This record gives sequence, structure tokens and C-alpha cells, in this order.
Amino acid sequence: MAPDGGGEDAAGGEAVEAAPVVKAKKKPVDVKNAGALGVTAGPMTVVKEMSLPPARQAGKIIAGDDAKAKAAALAKALHEEVKII
Repeated sequence: MAPDGGGEDAAGGEAVEAAPVVKAKKKPVDVKNAGALGVTAGPMTVVKEMSLPPARQAGKIIAGDDAKAKAAALAKALHEEVKII
């Protein structure tokens, strides 16, 4: 491959045009600042107030001797208190 990004064709040795990526590396990039574009640089948003989220309620421990009693108490709490079931 030639140093200019071109290469040789496998069949006849004829030069092949450089890939678009190589051309993009050679293209100059225009650098402009905000003033040149007529834009004033400054804060786009203003923070009026910041606060913490509300405190979460404490979890509830379901008491019971066996798994069946705990499951029944959980189902009752979900139905009556949270109204999920």
C-alpha cells in the first residue's frame, strides 16, 4: 500500500483510490467559536431549588410460626393495607 493511502490493484498494479476514511483524515476541519456563530455562551438552565427525596417508610416484618401463617398474613396485608391483591 502506498503511503498516500492508495494501493495497487491485485490484477494489474493500477493505483486504487483511497478509502473514504483515509480521505476524511486528510480533510481540514473548520474550528469556530460561539462568538463567530453569533451565539452567546452561558448557562442554559438555572437551578431554582434542590431538595432530598421524601424519606421512605420503614418496612414491616410479618410475624408467624410457619410459612403458611406468614403467607396468609402477607396476603391479608397486601389486600387490606396496600390494596394490591
